[in-house]
Amino acid sequence: MVLPVRRGRAVPAQWTPFSEFEELYDRMGRLLDVTFGEGVRGDVWTPLADVSETEEGYVVEAEVPGMSRDDIDIRLDGNELIISGETREAGEPQEHRGRRVRQR
Repeated sequence: MVLPVRRGRAVPAQWTPFSEFEELYDRMGRLLDVTFGEGVRGDVWTPLADVSETEEGYVVEAEVPGMSRDDIDIRLDGNELIISGETREAGEPQEHRGRRVRQR
């Protein structure tokens, strides 16, 4: 019986205790993207919107709770309707490590 000879010095992968949590976080993020659509994670939020067509044109109703009309910018760029806005936080910004998603 001949045993295989290992040639080269491959370094074994180092196990880190958080690698499984990172993989779980990525998998849950992909699940959320598939379930609720892109834009529910991170700094970008995509509001829910209903689009209907009338004889005069299209009607777009977007849910943007907690925002006034002055905080929302609506523009048409070619065939793309762009609805953007910015929420203002009360108080001074705090430095922290981590990730947080906020929906109103």
